[in-house]
Amino acid sequence: FLPERHVTTLYQPPSERRFWRKTAGMWERLGGKIEIIGAGGVLMVEASKRVQGQTGTGVKDAVRNPLEVLQPKPKVKPI
Repeated sequence: FLPERHVTTLYQPPSERRFWRKTAGMWERLGGKIEIIGAGGVLMVEASKRVQGQTGTGVKDAVRNPLEVLQPKPKVKPI
């Protein structure tokens, strides 16, 4: 994986007390302006995956016990 960018969010301390709930907006604005990595409660990372190209021609082994369900059935003749 190759990290593209990262950002932190949720700066308000987890609490149900009135003081923290009333000042939640202030903490979120303040936390967004202070760019300290890991200061938030959540660290979001955007990454891209590098995939190697496939080599070879594909499946080389023959199937030993093929599934009978996949075999064609004879068509039903109308009566």
